[in-house]
Amino acid sequence: MPPIGTSTISARANREEMMKFTKLTCVALTAIGAAIGSLAAASGSMAAERVLSGASSFPTGHIFSVKFERFVKALNEKGKGVLKIDYKGGAPAIGSPFTLGAKVQQGAFDIITITGPYYASVVPEAQALQLAEIPIQEQRKNGAFDYVNKVHMAKGIYYLGRTFNTVFHVYLKNPIKSPQLKGLHLRIAPHHRDFITALGATAQRSNLAEIYTYMENGTIDGFAWPAQGFLPDWYKVTKYRVDPSFYTPAMHVLVNLKTWKSLSGKQQKLLNDLIVEFETTNAQEQRAGDAAAWKKMADKGVKVIEFKGADREKWLTTAKQTAWAGIAKRSPEHGPALRKLLAK
Repeated sequence: MPPIGTSTISARANREEMMKFTKLTCVALTAIGAAIGSLAAASGSMAAERVLSGASSFPTGHIFSVKFERFVKALNEKGKGVLKIDYKGGAPAIGSPFTLGAKVQQGAFDIITITGPYYASVVPEAQALQLAEIPIQEQRKNGAFDYVNKVHMAKGIYYLGRTFNTVFHVYLKNPIKSPQLKGLHLRIAPHHRDFITALGATAQRSNLAEIYTYMENGTIDGFAWPAQGFLPDWYKVTKYRVDPSFYTPAMHVLVNLKTWKSLSGKQQKLLNDLIVEFETTNAQEQRAGDAAAWKKMADKGVKVIEFKGADREKWLTTAKQTAWAGIAKRSPEHGPALRKLLAK
């Protein structure tokens, strides 16, 4: 065997150094790759938070908006890093309340709270929701909720649920002895028209700010409004409340359908779970809220005209029958089906 020369030893050393360098380089690249992967994962997690624009059909802080504002706050806390609602406020600051349904349909807002009659121009069947005689929890079980959502989705809207409801009354300046309303001029919303006119009254429209003035100067003899949300000035011109109450107006939560479909399963679950939670506590809160409103009316001197017996039956039956007839006329396909699911 020939002797090992200096050049051979040097070549071997170079190869060993090169191998060490290659190993170190691989380790370094692996570490860098892991670091980049971690940063990418963190970045992806941050980017996963979806922000939805939200609005209400009533002013910020109004009793009909407060529940949704609480919903927004709760969602933003529970969904941190996953889902957030950027609440833009309520009407009229964000525009007419009667255009809000169209705006969520078109995607100008991702999620809104609104009362049924305010978006009936977009979903005529929304007026049926105030006629429900079974609780929302039962509606979710008997197929009513799914049917309502199917009707909404056909119009590009996802029906999430509701956060608030109360009851309607008629309020008067002078007493009446029966449900016969002939000769009375009453300020009403469109969804009261069939009921009020069937009893002989003349229906008039006005904005909320005009109710006090019209009651004071005699333009109207009364108006229809929920138990809750009574404006302070109205106590000065309102002397009577008619019982029993009728209809159950609610604040519904609607989501643009494209927005809904673009959410992840986790994000959809956050919204669904939270709305069910709010619906569960709403019934007790509604009873307490209505009772507090009635007490305040009594404290302010508003007396109760309570129909009993045949008069009570006529009042309630007329309210129910005229409303359902109107819905069936506007929506022959869905009106009768909704009545079977929502009414007793």
